[in-house]
Amino acid sequence: MHYPMCKALQETQVIVDSTKSNGVTFTPVFWLAFEELVGQQVFKHIQAVVVFILREKFVSSQLDGEGSDFSGVPIKMLTVNATLRMNIHNLAALFGIYVSSIPINLIYSEITVATGQLKNYYQPQKSRRIVSVTVEGSKVPMYGAGSSLTVSETGIVLPLTLKFEIKSRGNVVRKLVRTKHRKRVSWLLKTNSKSNS
Repeated sequence: MHYPMCKALQETQVIVDSTKSNGVTFTPVFWLAFEELVGQQVFKHIQAVVVFILREKFVSSQLDGEGSDFSGVPIKMLTVNATLRMNIHNLAALFGIYVSSIPINLIYSEITVATGQLKNYYQPQKSRRIVSVTVEGSKVPMYGAGSSLTVSETGIVLPLTLKFEIKSRGNVVRKLVRTKHRKRVSWLLKTNSKSNS
C-alpha cells in the first residue's frame, strides 16, 4: 500500500462557565496562576489528540461485476472492507477526555465507497489507546467512476481518500472550565485488492 500524504487541521476551544462559580472568588494573582495552569493543560490537550494512523495493509476490496441501480441502469458495483486502527494519546495530566468522531469515510472519485463510526469513549489522563473502527461498504454503485477502475494481474488498483474528524472534550476544572478540540484528517492512499485480501 502507498501512503503519500496525510493532512490534518486542528481547532481548539476553551470554555469558561462563569455561571457556575459556586461562591468562589479568584484574586487577580491566583487567577493568573490558574490561567497559566489551564493554558498548559489545554496545550497538552492539543497535543494529546494527535491521531497516529497505524500504517498497515487494512483495505480489502472486490469488484462485484455489473449490477443495476433502482432504475435498472447497468453499473459496476464495488465492495470495500477496511479496519482503521488509530493510536490516540492524552498527554494532559489533570483531566481525561471524551473522544468521538463524525462518520469515517473512504472516498473514491468523489463517491463514498465505505463508511464507519468511532464509538464514543472516555480516555483517562496521561494515557494512550489503540482504537479500531470497521469501515465498510457493500455493492456500492460506481456510476461514471466505474470506468476509471484499473484491473491488473494483481487485482484492482484503488486510489482512495480517507476523511474523518476526531473530536475530544475535557473538563479541566470539573465543568467550570472545559476544552474542546477537533482534528480533521485527510489521507491519500493507494491499495491493491489482491495484496490486501
